[in-house]
Parts: sequence; structure tokens; C-alpha cells
Amino acid sequence: MRSYATKGGRAALSVTSGKVRLVSAISNPGYATRVTPGADWLRVDFLGADHTSSVIATWYEHDPVVRVYEY
Repeated sequence: MRSYATKGGRAALSVTSGKVRLVSAISNPGYATRVTPGADWLRVDFLGADHTSSVIATWYEHDPVVRVYEY
């Protein structure tokens, strides 16, 4: 399991060689959580009034890669 802390919250993901699974997503005060799963990707957004934090995992034809974006 890996945990990703962002300005908007914290996402915990179970990362294996062929898949990523969401364990938990806890938003910080003032943020809402949105989880969007796909066949070979997973996106967790923490949405605030003036800021969004995103944790995006992909694993299509490669080992899982997780990136954090703040915007």
C-alpha cells in the first residue's frame, strides 16, 4: 500500500504489478472527493473552491505509475 498526501487530502492505494486499487480517500477540510475508475487507470480528485489535487494511476501495458498533480 502507498499513501499520497496532497494539499486537498490523502489517497491510499494498493499497488500491485498489474493493478491499482483504492484503499481510502480522505479529503481535507474545504475539499470534496471524487473517484473516477477506468479499465487501466484510477483517478482521485480532491476538489476545493480555488484548488484541485489529483492522484492519477495508470497501468495500461506497463507497471503501475502514480502521479500527483496540484492545480
